Amino acid sequence: MRDVSSAIDLSLENLTTFGNLHFTPRQLYYEVCRTMKQPKGLNALPAAAVFAAAALPALGLATRKTKTAVALFAANALVTGGLVWLRRAQQMRTPPMPFNSFASALANYWRHRQRPFGLLGGGFDQNAALNSYPLDLALYGLPRLLVCQSAEIAQMLLANNFHLEASCAVVHLGQTAPLSEIFREMLAYAPQACVYFLHDASLTAYSQLLDLRERLDLPANVRLQILGLRPVHAERLHLFAQQGEFVPNVPIERLTFLSDDEKLWLAAGGRAEVAAVNPVRLMRVLRRLVLGLPTTQSTWKLSLPPRELGFMS
Repeated sequence: MRDVSSAIDLSLENLTTFGNLHFTPRQLYYEVCRTMKQPKGLNALPAAAVFAAAALPALGLATRKTKTAVALFAANALVTGGLVWLRRAQQMRTPPMPFNSFASALANYWRHRQRPFGLLGGGFDQNAALNSYPLDLALYGLPRLLVCQSAEIAQMLLANNFHLEASCAVVHLGQTAPLSEIFREMLAYAPQACVYFLHDASLTAYSQLLDLRERLDLPANVRLQILGLRPVHAERLHLFAQQGEFVPNVPIERLTFLSDDEKLWLAAGGRAEVAAVNPVRLMRVLRRLVLGLPTTQSTWKLSLPPRELGFMS
C-alpha cells in the first residue's frame, strides 16, 4: 500500500493531466483509493507483455525439447489468461481507508502545499444553475435537464461547463423538488424534452426513484430517463463501494429492475457512489447519453444491461 501523501501526489497528477479539470474532494478520495489499491489481475496489453517475456525460455527450448517448450507455452497461456480473466471478472472493491481518514490526511497534506486549481470546495449555491445561464434563456426551449442526486456532482459538472457542451441544464435534486416554474416553461417550449436523473447505487437513491416524477412535478409530455448506477455496474467497473448504509422502510420488492443479488447487497448496507467513477469518464459517458451519440462496440468489452437501466450501459 502506498503512503497516503505520495498517493495524493500521484492522484492529483493523474487528474490534472486532463487540463483544467474540476473535481470534488470525494472524487479525489476515490482517485487516491485507485492509486493505493489497484484491481486484481492484468489488462490485455500488460498481460501480452508478460506472456511474451515468459515465452522467451520456451522459444529457446523449442528446437531441443519440444514437449517441455509446449508445456511452458501452455502454462504461460493459462497464467496470463487467468490474470486477464481476473481483471475482467465482476468485483467491487473495498476502499483502503475510510473517507474521514482521507479527509484528515488531506488537511495535513495542505499544510505545506498549495491547493490545486481544480479541487472544488465549499457548499453548493442553490441558485448556481440558474445564475450560470443567460437571463434570456428562459425565453427558449430546454431540451435536456440533468438532475443529480448529489449536489457535489452537480457542482462539478457545472464547473467543467458540461451544461454548455451538452446543451443540458444541470441541477441537483434539492433544487428541483418540485421543478421551478422557469424550468417547467423551458421544458414545455422544447419538443421531446427529457429530464435525466443521475444517482448512486444505494437504497436512498432507489427510494427516490419510486415517486420521482411526482416529486419533480414533471409535465406529462416530458420524458424521465434514469441514468443512475446499479450494483451490477459498480461490479463491472470495479468501483470502490461503501458499507453500512441503513434506510428504513424502503420497499425493496418494488425495485423490480434489480436482480435478487443486487437487492441482497443493498439490503446488507451496500452503496456505490457516482463519485467513485473517474470524473473524465463520467462526463464522457453522460455527454454521449444525453446527446444520444452512438457508442462503439468491442468484443473485448463486457456487455452491460440495456441503457434504460443505468448510465454506464
